[in-house]
Amino acid sequence: MSSVDLIKWYNENSLEKIYSTVGRLSTTSIIELLQQYLRKDHGDDSTSLLKGILLGCEKDSIKRGLVLTSAFKEVIHTLSNAATNTKPHTDLICVLNHEVSNLSPDSIVEIATIVLEGIRSNSIGQGQSLKIFSKLLEIAQQHTSLTMEKTSEVVCGTEYKHYVLGEICSMPWTAATTFPLIDMLKDIPLTAEETKVVITKCLEQLSQMTGQTLPPLIYQLIALATACNKIDPVLRGILLHFDKLDTLAPQVENSLNTEDIVDTETHKSACDFDDLKSMEGTVLLYISNTLRQNHSLGKGIMKLIKSAKESASPDTLSEFFLAVGLTLTQDSRFQEEALSNLRLLVLKCFQDTHKTNDRKWLKDHRQRLTDIKILLLKLVKNSAYGWDHVISGSVDLGFNLMASYGPKQGPFKKTFDQEVHKTSSPQQSACDLGSHLLAKTFKLHEISRKEIVAQVINRILISIDSPAYLYIDLLRAIVKNYPQLLLQTVPQVRNMLEDLPLMHEFNVKKLLTALLPLIRISAALRDGLMLTLRKSLSARQKESRHSAVFGFLLILKTFPLSEMTSLSQLSSQSSQSIFSTSSSQIQVDVQTQGSPPRSNELLCLEILQALKRCLKQQSSVRSQLYAGLVEVVKCNPRLAPFILISLIKQLKLYYESIDDLIPPLKLSECTYVSQDSCNLQEPLPVLLMATYMCLREGMNHQGKLGDDDEIIDEVTNENIREIFDSLTLRMCKSDMEDYQLEKSSVYGNNIKEGQKNSSVLCLFMNIYQVLMDYNLTCCDFTEDSVHQVLQLHQSYQKIVDFIQSLKCSHLSGKILLENQLSAMSASNHCNLVYTLFCDESTDNESAVETLSSNDSFLKYVMHYTHVMLLHAKDHSVFPGVGCGTKQDVYSCVSRFARACLHKFMLEKNEPARCPVTLLCLESFHTAVQFTSTWHRSRLSSFLAEICGEDADGTQGGDKVTKLIKRFQRIVMSFLAPENSPLSAVHRKILSELFSVLDTLFDVAYTLSIHDTLHQCTEWFYKLCVEYKIEEHNAAKRLLQSHLSSSLRISPYAETCFRELCFDLRTELGSIEEVESSEKPPTYQLVSSENAQYVLVAVSAHAENLISDCDWLLHHLKGRLVAHGSSKDELVDDDDSLHEARRQAEGSICGRVCTMAVGLLELAQCSCQSAANVDNVLKTFITVFTFLANLSKYYQWLYGQGLGHVPSRFEKLTNFIGSELMRPIYGFITYAESAQTERLETVKAKQDSKKNKKKATSSLPVSTLGKAKVLREMKGIARLVFAIEQHEHHLILLGRKAKIDFMRNHHLPTSRDFRIRSDVLRISLAEQEALSAKDVSRDENGADASSDDEDMPSSKRSRLSS
Repeated sequence: MSSVDLIKWYNENSLEKIYSTVGRLSTTSIIELLQQYLRKDHGDDSTSLLKGILLGCEKDSIKRGLVLTSAFKEVIHTLSNAATNTKPHTDLICVLNHEVSNLSPDSIVEIATIVLEGIRSNSIGQGQSLKIFSKLLEIAQQHTSLTMEKTSEVVCGTEYKHYVLGEICSMPWTAATTFPLIDMLKDIPLTAEETKVVITKCLEQLSQMTGQTLPPLIYQLIALATACNKIDPVLRGILLHFDKLDTLAPQVENSLNTEDIVDTETHKSACDFDDLKSMEGTVLLYISNTLRQNHSLGKGIMKLIKSAKESASPDTLSEFFLAVGLTLTQDSRFQEEALSNLRLLVLKCFQDTHKTNDRKWLKDHRQRLTDIKILLLKLVKNSAYGWDHVISGSVDLGFNLMASYGPKQGPFKKTFDQEVHKTSSPQQSACDLGSHLLAKTFKLHEISRKEIVAQVINRILISIDSPAYLYIDLLRAIVKNYPQLLLQTVPQVRNMLEDLPLMHEFNVKKLLTALLPLIRISAALRDGLMLTLRKSLSARQKESRHSAVFGFLLILKTFPLSEMTSLSQLSSQSSQSIFSTSSSQIQVDVQTQGSPPRSNELLCLEILQALKRCLKQQSSVRSQLYAGLVEVVKCNPRLAPFILISLIKQLKLYYESIDDLIPPLKLSECTYVSQDSCNLQEPLPVLLMATYMCLREGMNHQGKLGDDDEIIDEVTNENIREIFDSLTLRMCKSDMEDYQLEKSSVYGNNIKEGQKNSSVLCLFMNIYQVLMDYNLTCCDFTEDSVHQVLQLHQSYQKIVDFIQSLKCSHLSGKILLENQLSAMSASNHCNLVYTLFCDESTDNESAVETLSSNDSFLKYVMHYTHVMLLHAKDHSVFPGVGCGTKQDVYSCVSRFARACLHKFMLEKNEPARCPVTLLCLESFHTAVQFTSTWHRSRLSSFLAEICGEDADGTQGGDKVTKLIKRFQRIVMSFLAPENSPLSAVHRKILSELFSVLDTLFDVAYTLSIHDTLHQCTEWFYKLCVEYKIEEHNAAKRLLQSHLSSSLRISPYAETCFRELCFDLRTELGSIEEVESSEKPPTYQLVSSENAQYVLVAVSAHAENLISDCDWLLHHLKGRLVAHGSSKDELVDDDDSLHEARRQAEGSICGRVCTMAVGLLELAQCSCQSAANVDNVLKTFITVFTFLANLSKYYQWLYGQGLGHVPSRFEKLTNFIGSELMRPIYGFITYAESAQTERLETVKAKQDSKKNKKKATSSLPVSTLGKAKVLREMKGIARLVFAIEQHEHHLILLGRKAKIDFMRNHHLPTSRDFRIRSDVLRISLAEQEALSAKDVSRDENGADASSDDEDMPSSKRSRLSS
């Protein structure tokens, strides 16, 4: 019989012939027939033959078993030698998998041994035979007894499967066998132990793969992890492997460049940088595709992100890890949660960096931190290797960071009128990183540019009432570097410009400034902007009109005239306005740098004509216009004649041209009287200031533009000067009565007459300021001008004194100050201050001396200097007219600082003789604060300027050191014994000096001048120790500087806390009468008078110390979690990580132990006031809360298998239990008694006041007492709870550590809340007996009272007595 016949009969379904033929053949013949046919590739016939033979054999017969076993062997042999996978092979596998359950246990072992040998010898081919092997192991697990081939040991199927998997994982896998083995393993049900072994072996194979074989392996690993439900360890292993590759790739590249010998394993696992990034991009693509079908993978990645967010460890965070996280943000199911956690992760990294950089103790004990900014920016750079999902994710993360940590609208939709300065905070750093991410992505990835631009424009549009300048700054950078790209989005930009009337005024200013380069080169945008601004100028909202005025003035400054043109020439061309159809289509080439000159002239004419409408609007709009025109003349001086004509025309509406007429101005016409109120309509002082400032700016450009014609003709110059000279003379002769301002007039804000009088009075006063400024600026400090200035100042001072005597709220404070500042020029005022204090020329020496000798005028000058600097520090700009650019503001501030410092140094020895010494020091301090706030990068050049040195001559650190030493010498001279006691002026200056030194210390810390920082820290400590300062403010600021500097510079800041607590007890006394310590006080600064301020500082210092310890504790825990501290992933306890951990734990325990000694002293202080008691309780609560956290940390270590309690912790708990707890409970009792005494005192006072109302007196007293008790008892209750939590966790820790930590803790009776049944029964019995006696007594009393009614009154009184 031939095999052909069997195949034919099987295909024809001739079962009887198959049964008879196979039954007649012997087992050996069938096996030989099968072997001969299977070893020849006969395609589908092989499957038919095998099925026919198995069909013909009787079930459960020995013959069938032998045939089946031989068939398995032959098929496995055939599949192992097959080069490709064909359909007949697949059919054979399906047949045998169906027959696996019919194999005997011995056959299963025999076949499994053959497969294991094939794996060991790497002869499994394409791994098709492993598809049979997975089913074989599944069936083997169901058998109860299997005989091991090597040891002849009988085991159950589960144990045999475990043995086989162990054998497989112990064998070396090649790249060819790895993929089929992993594919097989994911089809086998595994136990937890088997899963761990398999996952470990598979992760080891990552280092064996190179090039493009790694991404498919990772794909297989993720599928295996999903099948085994072990996503976390697989993801961790993959991330760790790529972290190693990222580390090795630069090393290998450098070694190849330098021809160094590198370890073979390094070459084996590392690859070229470009290839590595391309390979990572492929892996990210696999992960992205897998996320769509595999929800568990997304959950696993999210779990890793959350874990990394808690620890922020550099061992966890890597560039590839962040790329995986950003890939997850593209899945709609995880997008919001992933972005939120990545944002918090970024914030956590910055918080850790800021925290450790500001603490010396943490710097000494911290381990390596993650620089999240470098990681993310490198990620964006490397995204060019096909990381498309990462690019989109980085864009989303950048906008998310900016939206979450950028400036927000104030509470109750409070508007904003200034740019918020960038503080050195983690939130600001995260926000800046978001902006940098978007800028970097925009620069490197063209595919993301349109999306970024669209989102920026959209976010600006939706930020109607909230600050949007972060997005506007990003748009400005895009416009500056990629203007042609923005030209492709002109319709979107134009739609944004159409919404300008709806935006906040501040956003409009920033936006127009950002779009200015684009407006220059795009005629369509310029025409659209002009139309929008013209509409805004007629809007009902005042903010829209302000925005329109700013926009028009900005265009006037941006499009300068190239040559002088007369007004008549421009007017004749007005028919060709830019708003007409013909001229609005002017096309400007993108490459041109500006508009044609003629187009600029037409544009300026249209704007000047449009701005004339502002002269009939509100006062604030006019003020903005007048101040802005001065800046226009600075940038576009050829417009000065036209501007001056309009200003003079407007001024003459209120100016009396007759020389001898007094008053010279029609101030009453500057107000507008409506039906309900009277408001200021014309800001005449601002108009006057703008007029002569425009004249001066125009004259400064005279002859500098290369024109033959003059910018301002002599007639206009003389006309304006005559007006101001006449005003000066007549205002010197004017009085309040000339403007119908009598002392008896009404100045209240409730009626129209009072409002009008108040407005006229403010105008009158501000005009004197403007005229003083004019005479000091334009008259060259002549004797006559100085005399007139002093006369004007005298008149001005009379008005100020009169306003102060009125005591009207609307004529004092912020409103009046803003009015005065709006009519002043910071640049002119700066020149005046510099001339008065620093001018060494002899030309105007006598005039300067005259002004300097007038104390009242000096006070006036320095008062407004300080006010202007305060405004600049808060708003980054000066108020009033001039100094419109940041550079002008910075220059003025530096000159102010130099002049004020020079004047203070001249008068420092005798400050009482000069009335402005303190103001000079305060102004200098404010100038330094302004620079460190708004121009931090220019601190070195600023210090060089104020010191009168070349900015490039010496380093910034030398200048800070010199300034600090100069001020320190001044302080030491003030504290010298010969100057004791200090006068009132000396005390105020001393307090301000400490503030200045603290600010300079911050500057030195910013510039990292370590020697100066250590010297300052020692000097602060020396002063606190050796000097007793009576001025409370000075002592408070000195102590704060000492404590903050010790935290930043000294690693032993807790010693300061201990010594301060000892000195507080010495000064305040003890609760109990004890023998006084012979130890002298450390700090002479501490006294009973300033104990309350010292207690506040000590409490804050303790909170800072504990906060540092708490951060380090969380940092240590995060590092252990990142390294895998669980029992399943236990690392060696003797490595460097755990050695550093033990050192940090010992340092924490040592610091808290030192603080506990201080708390022992603090608990025995006699604190009389409620505020002092609250501060002490707050300190105790902070410390015991941390002690509970410390105990929980050690409990967690025991749970992770790393439990070990250091000896310092035992000493700490013993000290707290044996020494500290009793005084603390004593302090609680003392605090309760002190509260009771205070309440009784209050009640007694209330009773004495309510004697006449006895019926109602108890209600307010009880209400007051209840409120006091609830408020003051809160601290005691929180302290008791904190102590209980500490002891509770200490008991739990003792059970795990087998140590009795509570052996020295003795609970007081006040906290023994146990209910004893025997005592309870006795008490109840006594109460019943007492109640029975009371009942009988009441009955007897009732009888006696009936008898007493019959007695005389005298007898009754004697009996009752």
